[in-house]
Amino acid sequence: MAEDTRNYIEQTQARAVAYEGKELSPEEMSLQFAKADIHERVNILDQIDRDMAGGGELTLTEAARMHDYVGALRRTHEVLRRAKR
Repeated sequence: MAEDTRNYIEQTQARAVAYEGKELSPEEMSLQFAKADIHERVNILDQIDRDMAGGGELTLTEAARMHDYVGALRRTHEVLRRAKR
């Protein structure tokens, strides 16, 4: 079996399509992300940063989409971190 090279956002979207038949909005994804504990959220955000730094070229549309999703995840993490959760 080949190694899965998809990032968190791509993996989450693939699962959403399999389960629900549609992709998640940034807000819907951030609600799922909020269920993780602080350590898991930090690991996910770190991995996304590594993927984006070492990833390939993105079109302007892809980059804007990633920005929306990553922004939603970071805002959710910040709110939960401030709430000590």
